[in-house]
Amino acid sequence: MPGDAAVADYENALRLFHRQPDCISIYPAPTLSPYQEIGPSLGVVREEIRALGMLLDSSSDVLVVPARALFQRLPKAEDFRARILRLAEGDELDLRELMQQLVENGFTRTDLVGEAGEFAFRGGILDLYPPNTASALRIELFGDTIDTLRWLDVETQRSVDPAGEVTVYPMTQFPLTRDSRRRLANRLSLDFMDPHFRHDIADKIEKLQEGGTFAGVESYIPAAVENVTFAEYISDWDVILIEPDQITT
Repeated sequence: MPGDAAVADYENALRLFHRQPDCISIYPAPTLSPYQEIGPSLGVVREEIRALGMLLDSSSDVLVVPARALFQRLPKAEDFRARILRLAEGDELDLRELMQQLVENGFTRTDLVGEAGEFAFRGGILDLYPPNTASALRIELFGDTIDTLRWLDVETQRSVDPAGEVTVYPMTQFPLTRDSRRRLANRLSLDFMDPHFRHDIADKIEKLQEGGTFAGVESYIPAAVENVTFAEYISDWDVILIEPDQITT
């Protein structure tokens, strides 16, 4: 599509006529430029992650993509797939490793889970809100084993129905690990030390070296880690252009 203004209309029409509406996914157009040093909105992040996840597990057979989104750099499919978690009752967990993985995958630790991208741990209970589920999860542990896995009502903070096996997508396209922070700090120090913006970059490098991050880091990470074009995700798909002249323009 040439732009994202009509995406919702196409999505509604496709869901109305498709035999399996859940097989339709939307990859949104970027709402920010790389030069706006703020993080993307939660809604956009969830749509991006869900679309990538559905492409990887072949659960999507119709994908609507505004033309601007095709310019994004994406993680290699195998790298993104390796960061997807699958949880079920009876699974053995290394809790410390799991929470470290959640942080590297863009989740934030809080006292109480209220929205996607948050997790909380206390007294043998791990609450987690993935970007690809309609509700949060409550994981009750018996030692290192998942004893029960239920959906969580974030308003009442009470567990409700059993969740069965749950797939948990990461909250970011690229992980923020110690290695990726080091690579990005090195890349910034080599390529962006012109006096015109040295002070601003020095502050970013310092935060990365201290294990932190900065607003808008999502736009910088692809410059320092392996990535691919959008075309590699849809190389074997049939592509239909809506308003091809406008797309070309």
